Amino acid sequence: MNRRELLQRSAAAGLMAAIPFSLGAKEVSTAGEGTAAVSNDANPAQSVLPPNPLKPPASGSIQVAFPISKGTIDMDFFGPWVIFGSVFIPGRETFDTYTVAETKTALATQMGLNIIPDHTFETAPKPRIIVIPAQVGATDVMLQWIRKSSESADLTMSICDGAKVLARTGLLDGKNATEHHDEFENFATEFPKVHLIRGVRFVEDGSNLATSAGLSSGIDLSLRVVERYFGREMAEKTAYFLEYQGKGWLDPNSNSIYAGTSHIEAKP
Repeated sequence: MNRRELLQRSAAAGLMAAIPFSLGAKEVSTAGEGTAAVSNDANPAQSVLPPNPLKPPASGSIQVAFPISKGTIDMDFFGPWVIFGSVFIPGRETFDTYTVAETKTALATQMGLNIIPDHTFETAPKPRIIVIPAQVGATDVMLQWIRKSSESADLTMSICDGAKVLARTGLLDGKNATEHHDEFENFATEFPKVHLIRGVRFVEDGSNLATSAGLSSGIDLSLRVVERYFGREMAEKTAYFLEYQGKGWLDPNSNSIYAGTSHIEAKP
């Protein structure tokens, strides 16, 4: 039984009736047009990010491209892939995920899984969302494709050390961003024009750029994107169906344990 069949059969029985969250307004720290995160002393059960909505198309699906190369980190890739692929709204299309690479030759992930890309950078459909996982094989061709495709995309987002790939395009210059905590110092040294935010699950800068911290943080950023397109209830239902208990998509500062003693503040 596939995802949609399961949801259709279980909806009447109330499987998709997510437990409502009791959320109160909380002061939000902003930087220019970008939202860094809620204040560090925020209660995770009460934190609320600004709506920052994205408009879904009137018809058709939201094209989600995953540019990949050798050594792609499995969780950075599969976490967001599963989130976007699990959004179900009766009567309408939601997200259509696909991989794109320099060639359609099979690529080995960090953990040895072979993936045959769906498209090349020359043939890929125009994406509305670009998801950049951490990887070691990103080439100039990939960077050019990301840079060009971002011009018309609703959102370009990175997961974990994928922030370095995104930063190499120049799109993060002067912007707020985050990264896996093990790479804070390396990232800050390599990309001094990017305002690194430590100790957050993800960072949104404006409406069209977002970066997440390490690994599982990509799940939270993806749920946040679902919320931005289709509302809080749909993101809750998706998390509920997947039995995902994390609340980081509601409170980015739940990652404060990784902030360390040298927090680099958002740009003024």
